[in-house]
Amino acid sequence: MLAAPVAALLCASLLTPGWASGGHLRATQTLTTHAEWSGSWTLVSVSECGAQPSPESSFFCLRHMATATLPGLGSVLLAFTSVQDTRGGCVYLLVTGGSLATHSQGTLHFAGATPGCAGSPTSPLISGKVPVTVAGGDGSFAAASGTGTLTINRYLHVQTGCCGDSEGEVAFSLDAPNASFDVTPPVLSGAHSKTVRIPMAAKRAHVRYSVTAQDAVDGSVSAVCKPRSGSWFRPGRTKVTCSATDESGNTATAQFTITVKHRG
Repeated sequence: MLAAPVAALLCASLLTPGWASGGHLRATQTLTTHAEWSGSWTLVSVSECGAQPSPESSFFCLRHMATATLPGLGSVLLAFTSVQDTRGGCVYLLVTGGSLATHSQGTLHFAGATPGCAGSPTSPLISGKVPVTVAGGDGSFAAASGTGTLTINRYLHVQTGCCGDSEGEVAFSLDAPNASFDVTPPVLSGAHSKTVRIPMAAKRAHVRYSVTAQDAVDGSVSAVCKPRSGSWFRPGRTKVTCSATDESGNTATAQFTITVKHRG
């Protein structure tokens, strides 16, 4: 099984004005966000591809289901079909039936295709970057527009010709008149370096500390630190890394040092 998605990276976010029907000024939320995803794929029939092959082409279709955490959107379920279309001496890569379902904003729809050859017919499975266009959605994304890229980095077979795991990246630049994006990470408190002194014969120290996180939208959120409070620390300097992620996928991190010294 592939590793869980790594932490997502927020590119940018801003508020821009737009005109609603009737001439009233309306705020349009613009979000640029990017994350890595990890999921699984299954082989689907040509009729489920969402694209129609021409007489001279052959199709190979995989349906992907994946999870990711996108800053500004939070935890999402990503679903799409990657279509390998072989025509002549070229293989084209398409993405059809793309959707990105959020917990509270609704579902975003997208699709796209590589502008040229993604590989040769000898490639058993094609991976690559596909430019995609946002095709609206439901909920807060009912009037959404924008562009993005869907990158398929790797396939891993569980059983040849059946199914397996896949991983990649997704990036979107969205204009959504009805959405409200939280792009501010929580604030961590208590991540302060400290020194602990132990007897000369002692080989380690039991150290406790308190790190908390507060978010402007979600209130108190969980802070996770490694090594965690109450761990045993050996003499010397040990770096502690703490992080907190809010419901919209914004992550704050902080580091501090625990120094253990012998008395003397």
